[in-house]
Amino acid sequence: MLLVTGLIAYMLRQGFVGVPATYGVVIFSMLIIYGILGELLMIYQTHQMSQLLMGLPRAAGALLRTFGGVMLQVIMMKISNDFSRLWMMVWLVLAMMCLVGLRIWASITLRRRMKQGLWLRRLAVLGTGPKAMELLRRLNNSVVSGVKLVGFYSLDEGNVSADLKRTPLYRGTLETLLND
Repeated sequence: MLLVTGLIAYMLRQGFVGVPATYGVVIFSMLIIYGILGELLMIYQTHQMSQLLMGLPRAAGALLRTFGGVMLQVIMMKISNDFSRLWMMVWLVLAMMCLVGLRIWASITLRRRMKQGLWLRRLAVLGTGPKAMELLRRLNNSVVSGVKLVGFYSLDEGNVSADLKRTPLYRGTLETLLND
């Protein structure tokens, strides 16, 4: 996204002439910094991507930090006169528009896939107490949790309620979990 929007912004500003090496270095450094920030902020995890309002501010913040960092780099290296500030602003606007569009598309696609049962994390719960039942209630009330509940397992067979034992979610004791 950053590579394409950087080249489009350059072509809009300078025309279809060859991209100077200095612009290529700035675009490449932008890719590296954004990649590192993306990993540090965990903005490309499935759960973050499926929750649009949770992931978009982090991704936009990382993009703004990246542009700020590259601008600081360009100023500190005293090569800022070589770059068009208009190019940087057009690049930032294009990148932000692409980021929003791609995040909306990814969120819709991931939610659709999760509703179909794809890309789910499997969860086995060790425990059958009130907190485990609260977890079950929350997962059942969630439209898209990204989690497929495998079952409940107990440490002691005697502490399991009769209601839970009758459900297909109760799978047995810890030994059963270790053998599954």
